[in-house]
Amino acid sequence: MLENILTTISKKSDQKVELISKDTGRAILALEENFKENLKEKKDQEKITLKDQTIKEIQEFEQIQDLRVKFKVEGLRAEMVEEVFSQAKKAISELQDHDFTKVIGRLLGAVPENKQGIFLAGPRTVAVLNSLSADQPKIKAELKEEGFIFKSQEMEVDFRISQVVDQLKETVVSKVVKALFNKE
Repeated sequence: MLENILTTISKKSDQKVELISKDTGRAILALEENFKENLKEKKDQEKITLKDQTIKEIQEFEQIQDLRVKFKVEGLRAEMVEEVFSQAKKAISELQDHDFTKVIGRLLGAVPENKQGIFLAGPRTVAVLNSLSADQPKIKAELKEEGFIFKSQEMEVDFRISQVVDQLKETVVSKVVKALFNKE
């Protein structure tokens, strides 16, 4: 009888061990499957994150490149506009005598009458001022560039060609840009 009880206990414990082994095996398989699913989800999420990050970096790079190109183009445009005004200064200074005299005459007309002062003038401008001034004001050939500066006790007026073109530039630069680049 004791042997039967031991055999029964042994069979039941073997069955329990087998059941526990099966349950443990299933639990391990379930954990393994769960781990694989979690790992796959994590990898998929990392791929999406990496893809989004790569797209964002590419877009930022494109924006930076676009800005560089725009700055370069605007720099070149500014250089071209500056060259136009530089050429204008040169062209005015190199006008034929008759036309140069007209330009200096117009500038001289902006100087207030009856003002006592001195004219500092460029080389060609000295002769033009002498020919245009009836009262023979004091004229000194002290400027390297064409045009003149009128100085009196009350004022100083700068009519050098470079200064006149620079002042004019402020009012006409948008028209020059439009003419050069057909841009409003």
